Amino acid sequence: MAGKNIYSLLRTFGGIAGEYANIIESEFAAANGTAYNPPESGELSYRRVNAARTIQLLANCPISVESFQTSAATIRLPANTAAEDTNEAGDGRLFFVSNSGDGNLIVQDYLGAQLHIIPGGSKLIIVGNHLNNWDMLGVNTGFVKSGTIAGASFTGSPKKASVAFDTPFKNAAYNIELSSTEFRLLTYENKTVNGFTVNANAAAALSGEVSWRASLNQET
Repeated sequence: MAGKNIYSLLRTFGGIAGEYANIIESEFAAANGTAYNPPESGELSYRRVNAARTIQLLANCPISVESFQTSAATIRLPANTAAEDTNEAGDGRLFFVSNSGDGNLIVQDYLGAQLHIIPGGSKLIIVGNHLNNWDMLGVNTGFVKSGTIAGASFTGSPKKASVAFDTPFKNAAYNIELSSTEFRLLTYENKTVNGFTVNANAAAALSGEVSWRASLNQET
């Protein structure tokens, strides 16, 4: 069953059960639809809107959303507005989103502002709050990235090595932790959403490896 992984996730969070929206590649690749104009009545859970490879989630969308795209695609959350007549989300609206496809799944609000990027194979919990915004709660969503760098990868004087993320952070407000199998004064520089540079601050070659961990500040 296509929803098996997301149902396992739901059971992890207190045994919640419910229907789920299974969005496949052909739906992302379909011709552009019309602009989203809340409120939208009807039986649809989601539909294509007038933006490339973008699906708009509607008021009737189930709690669980799973995507099966073959390249980067976008979902937009229902309108979460202060005006009651156009608020299709409501305080406390909950989504469990699972990217089971290839390429990033971009999460936007209904106006098209980017909220988060979910890498392939990752999941995200999204909760509407009383300020008419959305809270992103990490499961394994790319809020934390980590890896190691072989000593031989450090070049130059002083020795430096670059870290390139497989998928970018949504912004550069993330924390970096560095450690080494040998005594080194490690620092970082050139921090961007796509990665950073590790500086060993010495010309001597590194014989061991360097471990790094980058964690996004979720309050930004």
